[in-house]
Amino acid sequence: MHLFHFMQQKLSWLAGQADLDGDGEVTLEDSQIAYSRVAPVVRRHTAMTGGAIVGFVSSYSALR
Repeated sequence: MHLFHFMQQKLSWLAGQADLDGDGEVTLEDSQIAYSRVAPVVRRHTAMTGGAIVGFVSSYSALR
């Protein structure tokens, strides 16, 4: 039960962090704000970003 409560708190915290515009909900505007923050980094570090994506996809497919 303690583990369930801990995970519930973490998910609630993550949802709060994803609300970038501060309106109390995670909406399309939040994703647009996140994209505007991430896009310049991706443009500058294309190889690193590609490696991170390939690593994530590999890890995810291994878990399935």
